[in-house]
Amino acid sequence: FLKVKKWQAVKDQIEKLLGDKAVRIDGTISNQTVKDELLREFMYGKKQYLISHPASLGHGITLVQCNFMIYYSQSYSLEQFYQSRDRIFRHGQKNRCTYFSLIAHKTVDEVMVKALDKKENVVNSVFNYLKRNKA
Repeated sequence: FLKVKKWQAVKDQIEKLLGDKAVRIDGTISNQTVKDELLREFMYGKKQYLISHPASLGHGITLVQCNFMIYYSQSYSLEQFYQSRDRIFRHGQKNRCTYFSLIAHKTVDEVMVKALDKKENVVNSVFNYLKRNKA
């Protein structure tokens, strides 16, 4: 079981590697005005990279100015995963969107990705059933 401090340490390392080119929005920032300002820095090109967790940038955020998303760690929530992908794949996106998942061999991330795949298969099976059996 991973503790929050370890997750924060990974984000800290990524932020350190990217330096001034990155902005970080996560659960450590509770002030919405601060989050909005950091997001604007990324959206208007003052920062090249955005480091965030899918839960930190939930519903209603549009990031069509970028078309690459890299997952350095996975959440168990399929809804968060879908919502996070939809941040860049929105109306107004002019480029092809590409998603990368960094998964180290024999880690919890392998388990998480397999679990998300199973969830996605269940969701797709239910939708296909409903389509076939419309009233």
